[in-house]
Amino acid sequence: MRKAGLFMFMLIGFAFVGLGVLYLVTDEFMPYHSDAIQSTWRNLDSNYQGMFLGFLKGFGSGAFTVGMSIVAMAAFSLKRNDSIYLYLLPGITIVYTCLISYGTYVVYTTTPAEPPIQVGFVLIAISLVAAVLLWTGKQSKGEA
Repeated sequence: MRKAGLFMFMLIGFAFVGLGVLYLVTDEFMPYHSDAIQSTWRNLDSNYQGMFLGFLKGFGSGAFTVGMSIVAMAAFSLKRNDSIYLYLLPGITIVYTCLISYGTYVVYTTTPAEPPIQVGFVLIAISLVAAVLLWTGKQSKGEA
């Protein structure tokens, strides 16, 4: 069970890495961002474009960094069986997933946009299941 939980964390980590790369390489915002502000990218003044790109790059940097950290912690825990990651890995994953889901929820509830809010809820659920598997696997070995 422990390894299944760690592999689930790695899946989530790679999802964040992919999301981070997407936002880091984009040169304009996503269609739902356009819906949120009721304007197209081309209609924005270059100053606003620069500000939005900064926000996107900042989000991408965070998602990439957290994703790489999650993958690294899960991989180290697979090889070394370190108990230091027993709470650190689920804690970082669940907190970050909840925070970005909250941000997406705010956009969903305060603008006409329809961001991919379901993705956040799925990632939270997977994170919780992965944490339970990790903790259950550790307890069954008497290592918790």
